[in-house]
Amino acid sequence: MESSGSASHQLEPRTLMMTSKSRKARESTSLPNLQDHHHRRRRRRGPSIGWTLSLALMAALSLASCFGLSNASMSTQRKLELRDLVKKTWYHGFDNYIKHAYPDDELRPLSCKGIGHDHEHPNSHETNDVLGDFSMTLIDVLDTFVALRDVGRFRDSVRRIVTDIPSFDIDSKVQVFETTIRVLGGLLSGHLFAKDPENVWGFRLDNNGDEQEGSSYADQLLFLAKDLADRLMPAFHASSLAFLMLALILLRYGLMPDEGTETCTAGAGSLLLEFATLSRLLGDPIYENVAKKAFYALWDRRSSINLLGNTIDIQTGHWSYGVSSIGAGIDSFYEYILKSHVLLSDDSFLEIWNQAYKAVMTYMRSPDGFWYRGVNMQTGAVATTTIDSLSAFWPGLQVLAGDIEAAIQSHMTYANLWARYSGIPEVFDIHRKQATSLGYPLRPEFVESNYFLYRATKDEYYLEVAERVITDLVNRTWVDCGLASIENLLTGKLEDRQHSFMLSETLKYLYLTFDEDNPINHADQPFVFTTEGHILYIPNADQMAENQGYRTGWEERESLESDRVVWESHPTGRRQQSKPPTCSVYSPSLQSPKHSNPLMLSITGRTDFDYAKMITGSLDSGPRLASVRSQSRM
Repeated sequence: MESSGSASHQLEPRTLMMTSKSRKARESTSLPNLQDHHHRRRRRRGPSIGWTLSLALMAALSLASCFGLSNASMSTQRKLELRDLVKKTWYHGFDNYIKHAYPDDELRPLSCKGIGHDHEHPNSHETNDVLGDFSMTLIDVLDTFVALRDVGRFRDSVRRIVTDIPSFDIDSKVQVFETTIRVLGGLLSGHLFAKDPENVWGFRLDNNGDEQEGSSYADQLLFLAKDLADRLMPAFHASSLAFLMLALILLRYGLMPDEGTETCTAGAGSLLLEFATLSRLLGDPIYENVAKKAFYALWDRRSSINLLGNTIDIQTGHWSYGVSSIGAGIDSFYEYILKSHVLLSDDSFLEIWNQAYKAVMTYMRSPDGFWYRGVNMQTGAVATTTIDSLSAFWPGLQVLAGDIEAAIQSHMTYANLWARYSGIPEVFDIHRKQATSLGYPLRPEFVESNYFLYRATKDEYYLEVAERVITDLVNRTWVDCGLASIENLLTGKLEDRQHSFMLSETLKYLYLTFDEDNPINHADQPFVFTTEGHILYIPNADQMAENQGYRTGWEERESLESDRVVWESHPTGRRQQSKPPTCSVYSPSLQSPKHSNPLMLSITGRTDFDYAKMITGSLDSGPRLASVRSQSRM
């Protein structure tokens, strides 16, 4: 693949992904000083590679092993201390949500109460697009209990959901995308663990042998997922142009007259992982079909240079905002291209990824290789001088694609922004070297990328970054009733909101970074992290057979015979695995001279490390965190 600027060798995505045949200032800018610390989302957003470090990540681990990398400077004891600090922080947020907010969607940690759909102010989009009065945080964090290895709390949470949420017959207008990635994805992931036929993860909830009332699990999460998806389906039929999806939907009543017709690329095109998993579980391809059609309805409207705009009018098919970027409004569209190939073993998505990635690297990547600018989708000319916090997911996706060198460079930009601000500002002006929007709602994108790069390289630098992050989060956001978002990174002013993704993603990725022996870091299963950090995998044949009786009721509305998805699978229902790549896949001879074989060097020993600090205005930021210790909350 071609890229602009300095040479960057890319591992071949196909090779890397075939191992399992198949994805938020401080006064001082010094990294070590942590004692004086007085939006979302990509797609928002996610994940992410598979929970197995599947495919590319497993390959990258193999490469790291071949090059003999180690992280000896941080002791096992210290990593366990940091892991436990993350765990304590997570339960502080979750327990306060249950105590002060449940069954509301999210917690207000400063006022110690809950927040749900604002029915008195229906046009409050920041709140109402996401919160639907469906106990979102509880659903969103189900599979985090798997990461924490807490079977008891997982069981209790599933029981609470199936007891308290009979259906999604709720009088709320919500955003299809956010509801899909947070709620539908959470239900599906929870069901996969609760119903795991072989109990590989140890979280199977048997429907017999436990007579306690409400303890029986009989696919209730799957029933809820189906009910929710059926209520989202009208959004795919709102346009006279086939499958350009409406952004908002009324859960109880469906389409609303005179609804706005603009939707963003990420929102309309990043649904396939969840909808395909639902289809495979139900044995009904209709959900997968509509999500694929929604994706192609956008991809087919790309420019001649393979770029897409940010916002499209679903009635005219015209781009209303033709700036292309890897940030807010487009981000997860790219993520789901590659991860759809990984999850579904569909080579057509790999071909699309190769085209899309080449376009990004050719037109968006700065000549120095550290920035990805917004550009005109038709010409590739630079259109913006800012980057947003959501784009921090990109290095993690580059790891999945096998482009480790480019991932290292792009991660350095965000790492130095964190070093300067003790958080990732929502918007940063590249030319002015200043944040223009200073909020940080505890987004996960940077932490996610840091996790994947650590798993890929095992360079201790990424552990040091993670230590700095959890220390800052504890020192800056911990309040009596939870974890508060940061309204202003310079002043430290807090915002009265604990977003669900803080628990479902940010702290999950931090925990996995320090928990070296976590089964998620070593499991051999073909799964992916979604853009909300949920683990999804295609069920085996036995699982699918159990659910063949579920039908959608949508067959009467349209014939799908000509569009039925052909599912190719191994007779066992599992993908066949190819041999893992060898070290020879990564060819140092193809590196530029000054970065030859970068995986053999510490990140802080690279010749471009100080340059990354300079371009973010973090000249005094030091890389070392070994002496930093969080004294509070330990």
